[in-house]
Amino acid sequence: MFALVALRVRDWPAVPFALVTGRDEQRATLAERDIPVYPDVETAEAALTPPDRRRAGRVLTRSPRISARARGFVRGTCDHWRVPELAEDAELVVTEFVENALRHTDSVPRLGLELRRGALTVEVGDASARPAVVREELDLTETGLGLRMVARIAKTWGSSRCRSGGKTVWAVLPRR
Repeated sequence: MFALVALRVRDWPAVPFALVTGRDEQRATLAERDIPVYPDVETAEAALTPPDRRRAGRVLTRSPRISARARGFVRGTCDHWRVPELAEDAELVVTEFVENALRHTDSVPRLGLELRRGALTVEVGDASARPAVVREELDLTETGLGLRMVARIAKTWGSSRCRSGGKTVWAVLPRR
C-alpha cells in the first residue's frame, strides 16, 4: 500500500513523502519499482530537501487583449525561469482558463504560475464558486479548445474552491 501512495504523491507539488524501512529486502523490492526508500528517518529527512519553488502572479484587466497579455506573461515568466519548453503548453492552458473566466463570470481573473520540482502549475482564479467542468457536447461554433485539450496536455488539472468564495482552476504541466 505504501508503494502505491508513494507513486501517487511523488509528483504532487508541496507534498514531502518518504518511505523508511530497515529491512534490506523491502528496500530492494521497492527500488525495482523506482520508489526511493531510506534505511532510517535521518537519511530520509536529508533527502527531502525543499525543492526550488518559484511563484509569479498578476491580476488581469478585463479587455479584448486579456488573453494575449496572459500568454505574454506566461511566455516571459517561462523564459525568465529557464523553462521555455513549457511555455507553449502553458500558453494554451492559460488561454483556455482566462477565456472561460471571461465567458462564465463577471469577475477579474487572477493568474498564477508556480514552478516546483520541474513541474509548472498554471492557475486562474475568479469570483465564481461554480466549478470548472468539461462539457460533453462539442459545439464547433464556440471559440477555444476547451478543457478537454487542457486535460490532454496537463499531467493533472482541477478546480478548487477558494476561501474568498470563488474558485481557482489549475493545471500541472510536467517538464519533458
